[in-house]
Amino acid sequence: YLPAFSAAASSNNMPKIQKLFQETGKLQFRVLLLFLGGFIFLGKDFIQIWLGAGYERCFTLTSIILAGFLPDFMLSAGLPAAQALNKHGKRSVILLITSILAVLLEIFLSYRYDEYGCACAISIMLFLGYGIAVGIYYSKLGLGIKKYIPSFDEKYAGKILMINNSRDAFGVAHFLLG
Repeated sequence: YLPAFSAAASSNNMPKIQKLFQETGKLQFRVLLLFLGGFIFLGKDFIQIWLGAGYERCFTLTSIILAGFLPDFMLSAGLPAAQALNKHGKRSVILLITSILAVLLEIFLSYRYDEYGCACAISIMLFLGYGIAVGIYYSKLGLGIKKYIPSFDEKYAGKILMINNSRDAFGVAHFLLG
């Protein structure tokens, strides 16, 4: 997507950049949400088959961490947009600070809650770093976050709940086909 963002940035076409950001972000989010849904539905069985008995906690821990990546999935198209605008340096600083804070929170929570505390710390910091801090930064870049995020609420909330409740191929097919 970088060439398309670069072409729009070179002509100072912010509406085109916003449209590309929203379209590619939603497409990437849908694909990655299917991966996450597949892992949630099939992952426990897969882990039992692949690793054997005694590794059931891996599924829970991985699910907690993957849930924290949802904001990153939603905003993943922002990186090529920021690169095209030559404004990606601050994003790197935001994520560096978030990573340092994540390690500190992991140390604190792991003493009390063991591996679950560590997984929750990672998930919390992923949400705060990618979802809140990077989302605010992308908003300041003019990527149209205020229009982008509510469109997910309206469009995907019902479909996500339907898939979670149905756990069948019909729910996944309905989500894919809209």
